[in-house]
Amino acid sequence: MNPRKYLGPLFAGILALGVLGAIYLSYDKTKNPPPSGQTTPSLQQKPNTIMVRGLIGSEKEAYLSDPQVIQILRKNGIELKIDKAGSREIVGRYDPKIYDFGFPSGAHTANKLAKIAGNPRISSPLYSVMVVASWKIIAELLIANKIVTQEEGIYYLSDVKKLLDLMSKKTRWNQLNNNKVYVTNRSILINTTDVRKSNSGAMYLSLASYFANGEQVVQNDGEMDKILPLMADLFLRQGFQESSSSGPFEDYTALKMGKSPLVMIYESQMLEYLLKHPDGANEGMVLLYPKPTVFSKHVYVPFNANGEKLGKLLETDLELRKIAQEYGFRVMGTNPDLWKKAGISVPTGMLDITSPPSYEILEKMIVRIETQIGN
Repeated sequence: MNPRKYLGPLFAGILALGVLGAIYLSYDKTKNPPPSGQTTPSLQQKPNTIMVRGLIGSEKEAYLSDPQVIQILRKNGIELKIDKAGSREIVGRYDPKIYDFGFPSGAHTANKLAKIAGNPRISSPLYSVMVVASWKIIAELLIANKIVTQEEGIYYLSDVKKLLDLMSKKTRWNQLNNNKVYVTNRSILINTTDVRKSNSGAMYLSLASYFANGEQVVQNDGEMDKILPLMADLFLRQGFQESSSSGPFEDYTALKMGKSPLVMIYESQMLEYLLKHPDGANEGMVLLYPKPTVFSKHVYVPFNANGEKLGKLLETDLELRKIAQEYGFRVMGTNPDLWKKAGISVPTGMLDITSPPSYEILEKMIVRIETQIGN
């Protein structure tokens, strides 16, 4: 007997049964589909896990995308999805059908968002101060012109009024006294984000308006009218401006002093960069702390119960607070020992802080500037 005579039909029969089984399974899935929203086991979320989606300022993206942060959130039953937007844009894009929370920078925009959302319980898990990113040779040049001082290794923009006067007179860098290090015909300006879209631009407006108004917070339309031409000029003369705080800082680190001798940023941006790139200090990167400066809270605004769960975790979890410091954020009730160990000098005592104008006044100034900038 030849075995091969029977093997061929046998294999053909097995193949036919396999095809019939596949057809049956396909028919069964079509006839009895899984419940709506159900995924395959490999893609299915763990039981009791919720998806939380929010709008955030770009300066918090790296922190909230950190693998350690993601792991901690998952242990607490949260899968996080984030979209970036400028702080003022976050207010305009409020939609509780899509988002569970908004996380802008600055209390003025957050308070507006909270009112729109029905005055939820807001929290401030992170905060930073506004600083001017610059370069050591620029800082030394400004010291020679009595605009900057150095105390305990920290540079302070101690005469913001004098710097503002130079900018208002359209003074150029090559017109500064004792300037042999940055001899360029460019105007002296502080580069910022787009004031119409970003909180850091609005904080610069708050600070500049304070000094232009005789070192008083702008409180009414009369004071605003007097200083507005200068405020608009400070933004108009910059040309194109990024809508997100990450843009100007990326130009600062990538294009160096030629593009960005003075840039208004969040302190956290520089600290995060120096922690990850220790050679940054050797490249001559420095921070200038205005006296006074503006305090910027990163305020978390939940829109529903899912948003509240995430907000409480960001505010109270000790490990999350520790990781936040690795991204340069100041956290209420803690000291930045991590930065000191890394050789980064920052003011740790009482900072000289001024308040921004009320939301209504600041918004009026921005709208007035917006009409001059155009779309």
